[in-house]
Parts: sequence; C-alpha cells; structure tokens
Amino acid sequence: MNQGTGTLATRWQQTVTRLLVQARTASPRRADGLPACSHQEELAGKIIALLAVTWIALVSFWGIAGPFPDGHFAATAGIGTAGYNMWVYKTIFPVVYIPVPPLTSGNYYMHHPLGDFWVAAVFIKLFGANNVAVRLPAVLYTIGSTILLYRLGRATWGALAGGLCALAFVSLPITVGFANFHALEGPVIFGCLLSGWAYARFIQTSRERYALLSVLGLLWAVNHDWIAYVWAGLWVTWLYLRGFVLPPRWFEPISLRTFARYWGLQCAVVVGSLVLIVALLLQTDKLPELLGMHGARAAGSGLPLRAVLDSRRVWISLMFSDLAIVMGKIALPVLLIRLVATRNELEILPLLILTMATVQYVHFKQGADIHIFWPQYYAPYFALGVGALTATARAGADLIADAFSGTTAQWVRRNAAWLGLGTIGLLVLFVFHDGAATVRLARETGGRFVSSDIRSDVDTVEAVDWLIAHSPPAPRIAFHPGIEPVHWALCWEFRPHVLIPRQPVVSTDARDRLYVMDSRYAPVSDLKLAASKYHVRIIGHHWLIDRGQPAGPVDGYRFDEREPSLLQSFLRGATEPIRTVQADPFATWEWRSLLGQPAIAPTEPPRTLDQIRIAHNAALAAGNTAEVARFKGLLDAALTYRQPTVFDNGTELIGLYHHRGAQRSVTVFFRAGHFSGRAKFAIYAKVEKPPRFSSLPQDPAEISIAPPPPVPTELWKPGHIYSVQVPYRKRPGQELLTGAFVPLDGHPAPAVQSKSKGKTNRVELIRL
Repeated sequence: MNQGTGTLATRWQQTVTRLLVQARTASPRRADGLPACSHQEELAGKIIALLAVTWIALVSFWGIAGPFPDGHFAATAGIGTAGYNMWVYKTIFPVVYIPVPPLTSGNYYMHHPLGDFWVAAVFIKLFGANNVAVRLPAVLYTIGSTILLYRLGRATWGALAGGLCALAFVSLPITVGFANFHALEGPVIFGCLLSGWAYARFIQTSRERYALLSVLGLLWAVNHDWIAYVWAGLWVTWLYLRGFVLPPRWFEPISLRTFARYWGLQCAVVVGSLVLIVALLLQTDKLPELLGMHGARAAGSGLPLRAVLDSRRVWISLMFSDLAIVMGKIALPVLLIRLVATRNELEILPLLILTMATVQYVHFKQGADIHIFWPQYYAPYFALGVGALTATARAGADLIADAFSGTTAQWVRRNAAWLGLGTIGLLVLFVFHDGAATVRLARETGGRFVSSDIRSDVDTVEAVDWLIAHSPPAPRIAFHPGIEPVHWALCWEFRPHVLIPRQPVVSTDARDRLYVMDSRYAPVSDLKLAASKYHVRIIGHHWLIDRGQPAGPVDGYRFDEREPSLLQSFLRGATEPIRTVQADPFATWEWRSLLGQPAIAPTEPPRTLDQIRIAHNAALAAGNTAEVARFKGLLDAALTYRQPTVFDNGTELIGLYHHRGAQRSVTVFFRAGHFSGRAKFAIYAKVEKPPRFSSLPQDPAEISIAPPPPVPTELWKPGHIYSVQVPYRKRPGQELLTGAFVPLDGHPAPAVQSKSKGKTNRVELIRL
C-alpha cells in the first residue's frame, strides 16, 4: 500500500513538473496568433458566446423605452438631461437638471470626466430626446463588453474559455441588473476590455491597427470616470516593464520600435485627457468642489476592512451570488500561479482589473455604502477569472489522466477540454440561475434591490403629464414640500419645464401656476387650504392644481390600469401597468364629502375595488343599510385574504387583495374607527427562509414598504372603509409581510390585542 502510494505521488510530481515545463514553452498557435483548438471547440465556444450575447441583448433592451423610476436608474435620466441641455444652451458642460435661466458655471456638474454626457448628447442628436436614446449607449456597452470578453478569453486561453468568459459576465446579478444603466461603470469596463483585447491581438499579430484600437479603448475609459486612471497607471506601468525592463524572451516577439510607439501613444492619451479635464475644471472653477466630493466619497475609508465588508455582506452577495464570490477568490491564486508558470502576459489583465475594482470599492467607502452597483468593476474580473479556471481545469484533466492507464487515460486526455468546460460551465450555470432571478427585482426597484420604502414615481410622471396636457403652457412646475426628492428622473421626464421643489400652497407667481401635492405626505391643513383656494384635480394621492384657474370643488379621477401587452412589456419593462386617466364620480364624491364640499353620490354601478369601497361609504352616509351590506359583501368576495382584526380604537382590518400583475402589490382594507391624529399602517417585510437552490443571500433586514394612506386618517369617518395599496418588491427567499399602525404626528396609534401573546402592534398579512 505504501509503495503504491509512493508510486502514485511520484507520478503526480512528474506530471506537474511536465506541465510546468510545457507551460513555459510556446503553446500551439494558429496562423493568426490565436491559441490553437479543434474545430469542435471553436464552434462550441462561439455558440456559448452567441447565447451569452443573445441573453444580455434581451435583458438590455427590456424596458429600454419605459419611463425612468426613482432610484439609481434616475442617474441615467440625469445624464440624459445633461445631454439635452447641451443642445438647448449650446454648451459642452453638463447640467443634470433643467436650470432656472440664466445658465451659469454654478449650474455645471463636474464631478466626473465628461464622456458620459457628451455621448448622451450625441445619441440625443441622432435619435431624439427620448428614453431609448438615453439608455441605448449602456445597451451597446454591455453587449460590446460581452463580445470583448469572449474575444479576450479566446485570445488568452482558447475558444471554450472565451465562451465561458462571456457567459460568466452575463450571469452575474450586477451585470443583468444594470444592463441598460447608462452611468460611469459601463463605458469604463468597455474601454478597458477594448484596450486589453486589442493589445492581445497586437502582440499576437504585430498589426498596428490593433495598437490603435487599444489606445482608443484607453482614451474612452479615462474620459468617463476617474477610476479609469488607476487602470491606466497600472497598464502603462506594466507595458513599460514588459517592453523595456523585463527580458524580451519572456514574451511574444515584437518590434521594439513599434512597441515604443504604442506605449508612447498610451502615455500621451492619459496625460492629454487629464490635462483637458483639469483645464475644464479650472475654467468652470469646479476644482475645489471636485476635491471636496473626493473627500466625501472617501470618508471612512480608514475603518477596518473586515468591518466594512461585513456591513455590506448582503449587498455584495446579492450583486454576485456567494458561488461567484467563491469562484472569484479561487481564481486569484490561479491567475497568479498561471502568470508565473506560463509567462502569458495576457493573464495579467484580469489582475489589473481586480486592482482597479478594489481601489474603487475600498477607498471610496461612502460611495460604496450608498450605491449597490459600486463593485461593478469586479464583473469583468470574475468573467476572466472563469476563463483562467476553465484553462486550468483542462490542464487538471491531464493530471487525472496520469492517475489511470490504458483507454481510460486516453479518453480523459482526448476529452480534457470538454471536461474543463463541463466542470466550470456547470458552476457558471448555477450563477446564471441566480442572476436571472434578480432581473425583475433590479428593474422594479430602480436598481436599489433591497432598500426600504422604494417608490418608483412612475405614476407621478403619468399624473403630472396629464396635468401638463390639460393646462395652459407654463414654464415651471412647483411641488409641495411633501414631495421629496424632486429627483433627476422627474427633471428628465418633465423637460423643458423647470421643477421648483418645496413651494408653499399659495403663490401669485404666474410662472408657478402648475402645482403638485401628494395627499400622503401633506398636512391636512395644506390639503384644505388648497381645496379652498384652487380647483384641485385628484388622481389617487396626486393633487394637481392649475393655480391660474378659479377656485371650485375638487374633481376626482382615477388611473384606469391594465396589464401591458407583450410588446409593451418588452419595451416598457413589465413592472408598471398601462395607465390612462379617467374621470371618477366615486373619487369626486369621497373627496368632496371629506372636505365639506357639496357632494352628489354616484349613481352608476362600481367597477373597481376602490369604487366598491367608496360606494359602500356613500350608502352608509345615506343610511341605506341594504346597499351597505351588498357592497360589503362584494368587497369581501373580491379579497384574496380575509384577515379580520380589530384595533383598540374600533378600526377593523377587513382583509387584503393580492395583485400579481406587472406591478405586484397588496391592498389592505380597513373599516375606520375613531382616530385622534394622523397615523399610517406600516407594512414590514422580513425574509423568513433563504431562496431554494440558490447562492443568493437571505437578507436579514426587516424593511418598511408602505406609504401613508392617500386619505389621511385624520379625515377617516367611523364605519367607512379605506384602503392602502402597497407595491412590493420581493427579495430572494420566502418573505413575510406584517403590519401595524404607527403614529405620524405624536398622537398614539391604534394597537391590536392578541389573546395568546399579549398586546402587540403586528398583524401577519401574507407570505410571498
């Protein structure tokens, strides 16, 4: 037994030695300089890459024409606004909101190099000022990066490894989640990959057109984000060592004169781009502001790294999945060993990307603490790491073959490439499953994924668009202080109107005649003041006012919502219903009766759940007990879950309706008791069980997801039924929703009495 073990160990040692010796010799190359592989391997690699490109193209184009929600995706809208303003104001400087004239240098946004904004301006000029034009650059970056990863993997390790590089990239949640997010990361990743792939082909073919492409890739990257200068510094330093310091025999032979010209152009691009942006900063007097922003983004970077990473554990795991993180960690020593053993200089490229990503993620702590997409630069590192793992698994098959003899060893050696593909490919498919599971969550949260109380504000866009269409032209739109923030997405969607936030209800400025309130966040005194001074048109919780019109009773409207068609689902993103505004006599009666205005009960039959609710209230106000019972029965029959619960102020939770359409939501119905002040029914979401067959994390955070009711509880009439509709964004795993009344103005909120557990404010609502 010992002798056999010793013989086996000796055989393995000899095999490893042989592989290392082989690694130091030139691997077989085709006439075009690419690593040689069989026709079957070439075809399989191309098919895998084609599937990866097809998948990410579908994900990227999904929702390309849809409205911009609040959240991280609003940054893309801000870039679009900047490109739009460049043409309106004939300037090269970005302004990420519609400014109050006149435009000054104080309006300029100069926190980053200006490439994103210039690209947006070009696409708007070519395709018009629309949502497709603003998102299209990100789509091209994502698809282009996937293609470049295949080509770079092909040039470095072979066709099968290249195919898996592309597939690994599009499997990550962070890639699919931000596939059409036009911001800083996409163009930098694309530029670095273009520079790296073109360099690979340059040294493999000595063709200077590839050298020029590599220079252009670096130029593209450094003109989009500051972190690209970290890549550039590492890259030109490595090129200097490779071309002028290290022994030439270690690398592919190439003309020193040609290489020196290439390296000089790279340096000129870096220095020239830096001089240009500094000159623009000095011209606009924005350099102090930029330095201050650097200090803000880097705040807290001196904290212990372990504590910082632990605080972001869920975010990191959700963006990559735990399996991808483990694979990325294993890839690091593999790449280092391969770089030393093979002396294949292309294997340094993922290590440089890893360094850039780490500087971004660790140094700029404040940025990483508030932006879940901050580690996106790790995505191309992971993809290239998968390529290295695939090549290593192929070599490992030879080690396994040496443990056998005869036909078994021959079969293993003959199929080494496919064994490597199968081993690593299976792991990538598990990551792909996790990534695909997060696409909807990314889109319906505006790229935030797991934040609490997320509001898309798409309904606000549609309501205010209706106000604009039904009002005289006005240069500005004023917003009540309860609508915060007036974010970049709203600025883009309402262009060319100037948006004025935090404005009082009453104003005589003719420029601000269009005024928007949100009944959920406005004091009742402000609502009553607006209803007495102006003619208010109400759509749900939106109070829309043309302050140039004479005062009159409020008019109620509703969103007539329907599910999008297949084409609309693809173009708009399938996370919001298709809404049209309709006059609603039921909403008119309710608000007029609540505000003490003359109200006529509707005579038409109710069609929606909300109209049934209001019809019940109108019958109760009229003393028609038969109709009260009939409408209450209709409502009960429509509820998905009956959960009768009585609170100590007499309020009764009747039940809830669960809607599973484009916008998933729960609507909770209450029969009102006596409220002494303003309260809201807070709904809390808690993940009870982790997702099955997944390496996505179980988020331990309990988040609040419900807004205040559209009719403030101060206005609720005892015995009347009111509702709160709460869109939810389901996190991975099984999620439990519970609810409780919480105070909003210092008055005590009603509590529920539980006989088995004592007094508690929590009611179990539904498991998702």
